[in-house]
Amino acid sequence: MPWMNIICGQCGHEADLEDWTSTPFNGELPHGTYQCPNCQYAFRRQSEPGTVFSSGLYIPGKIALVPVPAWL
Repeated sequence: MPWMNIICGQCGHEADLEDWTSTPFNGELPHGTYQCPNCQYAFRRQSEPGTVFSSGLYIPGKIALVPVPAWL
């Protein structure tokens, strides 16, 4: 059962997260790498370290989506 959908910023295709983490020929993609099942646009999620304050408050670091070569 789908639990989270991703919409491709290149072609607008919407698919479940599981469809974005594998390819028909090569199987599972490396951790943190995603590829559109429709147009094969691929990207990696890259994040900076977060900040922990003395009060215990944690603020996550910035997240960037970096294009990577597509996997077949």
